[in-house]
Amino acid sequence: MRRVMSVAIVMILFVGLAYAGDGHELLEKIMKDYHKGKTSLVQKAVKGEASKEEIAKLSEAYHQMAKMKPPVGGQADWDKRVAALIAATDQLAAGTPGAGGALKKAVNCKACHKEHKPD
Repeated sequence: MRRVMSVAIVMILFVGLAYAGDGHELLEKIMKDYHKGKTSLVQKAVKGEASKEEIAKLSEAYHQMAKMKPPVGGQADWDKRVAALIAATDQLAAGTPGAGGALKKAVNCKACHKEHKPD
């Protein structure tokens, strides 16, 4: 039953992201839904408090970002940053020690926004 629920949650997330728009609109939705605030899902994940289902949602969002072109800035830098996010969530999903620290390092809002957020 848990597996069915996990798959259903990921499918709902995927469909929701697909209909949220593409490009900039989808990216803004991901940032708002998963990164915004001190109690965000990414902060829960960094602290080791996120459930497997929540980590799966975060991972799916980052995989969606990997398919995007950056709003501004270079594609190579974008790909490198998103790959680090994906790798960190994969480590979290696997229960790798130190994965929260890897995610915290990968989620460098200021550096990414400097390169890729439109004015």
